[in-house]
Amino acid sequence: LSVTAGAGNDSLVDTPTSIPATDTGVGGEVRGNYSLLNPLDRMTDNPSNGNLEWTVASANHRGIRSTIKFPSSGKWYYEATVGTASGSMAIGVGMATPSATPGYSNTGTWFIVTNSSVTAVIRETSNSTISGMSAPQVGDILQVAYDADAGKVWFGKNNVWANGTTGIDGNPTTGANPTVSGFTADHFPCVTAYQATLNCNFG
Repeated sequence: LSVTAGAGNDSLVDTPTSIPATDTGVGGEVRGNYSLLNPLDRMTDNPSNGNLEWTVASANHRGIRSTIKFPSSGKWYYEATVGTASGSMAIGVGMATPSATPGYSNTGTWFIVTNSSVTAVIRETSNSTISGMSAPQVGDILQVAYDADAGKVWFGKNNVWANGTTGIDGNPTTGANPTVSGFTADHFPCVTAYQATLNCNFG
């Protein structure tokens, strides 16, 4: 077990019910029940590290959904840090409907997908390469921000956020230039990997 900061930190705040607290943004202040990767809702490979790590060593795109879906109101965020990578690594973080196959580029899924050479936004079954966003490296953070009240989703990497076309002027803090608008369906956080590891942070 490790209690240091970072993707391998095993000391997490988690209680069955929410406990009001002042949230200054430094982390570890708000107590509540957080999502995990769901070992019963996956493609082949098993999650590890307390169901927060997703590794697919083979040359196959495989995905997994989380245990808790996005609420119908409020603003929500999760992220995943790129762990190991080999070969023609590809990874993604996004959102998937309960009935969608938990992998990228399937109907009912939206993803920011990256590999060793490109970064693209998947809008269900089509994708657009994001101009100005570099390919991922080990240690990079892929991000999803969701404003359920406004029906807006932003996909980002290292706090650079994709807009609704192929640019990088999205801003979930101000609500400007979302990657996807008009979002109304129920969705779960969902990650995908191909010869790579993602370390998820849901809380």
